[in-house]
Amino acid sequence: EGKITKPNYKPKEIKSAVDSNNFGDRTLIKFKPLIVLHETVGSADTVISLFQNPKAEVSYHVMIKLNGELVYFTDPRKRAFGASPSQFKGEFETRTRTDGKTVKSVNSFAYHISFETPADGLGSNSNKATHSGYTEAQYMSAAYHIAKCGVPLNRIATHKDIDIGQGKIDPRSFDKAKFEKLLKSFPQTKEIFFGIGDE
Repeated sequence: EGKITKPNYKPKEIKSAVDSNNFGDRTLIKFKPLIVLHETVGSADTVISLFQNPKAEVSYHVMIKLNGELVYFTDPRKRAFGASPSQFKGEFETRTRTDGKTVKSVNSFAYHISFETPADGLGSNSNKATHSGYTEAQYMSAAYHIAKCGVPLNRIATHKDIDIGQGKIDPRSFDKAKFEKLLKSFPQTKEIFFGIGDE
């Protein structure tokens, strides 16, 4: 009694197509992995369609739907275009954009995971600082998945934490304490491995 986890929790997992223009190779030879948490600000279906558009130049590795379903987009070994410009505690890679401008980015060592935004955070409410929050299933699936990455808590950040000057505030209404409690309830492994030098 009092536990908020399920002993054998396993969410539904599916793979969704992502256009090859919306991800690339990780270019750093050695890096400590970073997990970046986002929110979609659109419906899951909208995101799935967006990532199939070759002109989008944006992607996540994983999206967590409101029902807890995990949708896999970009291979963990590849660089998703999830946060630019960005840096994490002074760590970044300088990249050249398609328009020729250079930008700081964490994308080459980041693993991007996004929560689907609840209905009251969409549309005209998408710019508000808060919404009703994420579902219990989303928190469970986030903890379940991230526990498999072997990334320590001090290298799990939000888009807001790493953003440079664009005013990103996601994931809004994120309950960090709830997430961390759930994360500790799952065995920590390196089943999902996307970096080297992460001892």
